[in-house]
Amino acid sequence: EAYKGNMNRIASTPRAIRSGKDLKEHSLGLLSFTLNNEQAVQMRRLLTIEQFRNEKFAKLATKYSIENMVGLYTGIFKEMIKDGLVKDYDPETLAITFALPISEYIALSDRDANNKEDAMKKIENHIDFFIKTFCLA
Repeated sequence: EAYKGNMNRIASTPRAIRSGKDLKEHSLGLLSFTLNNEQAVQMRRLLTIEQFRNEKFAKLATKYSIENMVGLYTGIFKEMIKDGLVKDYDPETLAITFALPISEYIALSDRDANNKEDAMKKIENHIDFFIKTFCLA
């Protein structure tokens, strides 16, 4: 429930992101919660295991690991494109390009808690690459 509440709060603030720096701060803040909230970690692990046994869990796993992130960042990139802050590409494609590698690093971290620091470093490198490639401000 805390994870869902955090996602809803974050999803309602795409206009607060006015630069690549804001995008990075926003994303790292969300990721800090995602990687460090034990309840969120346990939920992702449960969904990962059960998705192959239960269609409902498979749909939930897709929703939480892909659809929610892509939806969140699609909204953010729509606003950033409209405001001339990011290159004018399809916002959903930008969101997929941004979010799915991050989702994979989260999954790697969930498999081995010792990889959390390494995953966060790789996520930060990915965000920096994305900003240099696509952000205009």
